[in-house]
Amino acid sequence: MEPQKNYFEVTWKSTGDASRVADPVNHDFDFSRRLRRLGRLTEIPDLRWTWPNSEHPPGDIVVAADGVRVVSQRMKDILESHQTVDDEIQWLPGTVIGPNGIEQPHWVPHFPQQLDLYDHEHSTFGPNGLPIRYVLSASKLASHAVTIMGAKAMTFVLAERVVDDLKSAGCTGLMYMKLRVGP
Repeated sequence: MEPQKNYFEVTWKSTGDASRVADPVNHDFDFSRRLRRLGRLTEIPDLRWTWPNSEHPPGDIVVAADGVRVVSQRMKDILESHQTVDDEIQWLPGTVIGPNGIEQPHWVPHFPQQLDLYDHEHSTFGPNGLPIRYVLSASKLASHAVTIMGAKAMTFVLAERVVDDLKSAGCTGLMYMKLRVGP
């Protein structure tokens, strides 16, 4: 496989409309905190969210009030098809319940490893150690197509070929931002 030159941060497209946010049904914010921890999860609650907007169905990435990444089956299939041996993802089943009561299967991607993808020489970090202006390292990204930057909620780091397939499939609700990648 040819190494990727371009990577994108992919997240949900903000609409500013609170009726396009899914609410957790029977799990709390503790679960979203557990998703940020290292390692595979063994105790997984019944993951369900309600979608309140009857005029606008959820997109392929669902904005969840608890900060959990929730994706459609279509998006999961595309991400899985590009996943490399170094892209460790634990897929957790979930359900989004529409205002009409219809349940749609969705997925929560949990990343058991939190990789340091930064090019520290070209990035700027604040006094608390968090990146202010970040540049990712091409050598650290080389073996990845689907990953995340640490525990940053609701975003993915995707190789350009993954983004191309998401766009070709007509995935909705996504925003693509080209990342700065250094040597």
